[in-house]
Amino acid sequence: MSDNFKSSVSSNRPKRQERVIAMCVFVSVLAFFAVAWSFNAGILNPKALFGICGLKQKYHIPCPTCGMTSSVRSFTYGNFAESFRLQPAGGVLCVSLVCAGVCSFLTVLGADLRFIYSRLASLRFRYVATVVMIVFLAGWAVTMSRALAKL
Repeated sequence: MSDNFKSSVSSNRPKRQERVIAMCVFVSVLAFFAVAWSFNAGILNPKALFGICGLKQKYHIPCPTCGMTSSVRSFTYGNFAESFRLQPAGGVLCVSLVCAGVCSFLTVLGADLRFIYSRLASLRFRYVATVVMIVFLAGWAVTMSRALAKL
């Protein structure tokens, strides 16, 4: 191999700081799913940890994140369709976290994923925030319609 090729390949590898950030993201994603697994295994009780929703107690309507814990639990069981059915925002959150975890793990291993990160960085924040709000509001509409159907 020529020296020019070796230097260009090695310069594309993630820097130490990028790997450390990727490791922090990966560990955070693992911790999130570990807590969800502990809910499934009965080690932690989500109702004892989070309590009952104040909006639901006071006004008898579900909050925008109602069903999120159940959705994440279904996702960790492998019931992906059930996860999206319970709370679409929970399913989207889990899929996003899995993608972030895989990308960060590959970055820790030394894969050059800057082309993905540069595309993500070029997205305008307001568009991403708008899409996230639409997903959460759609999930809330689903849980509200279910609550109203029970009445």
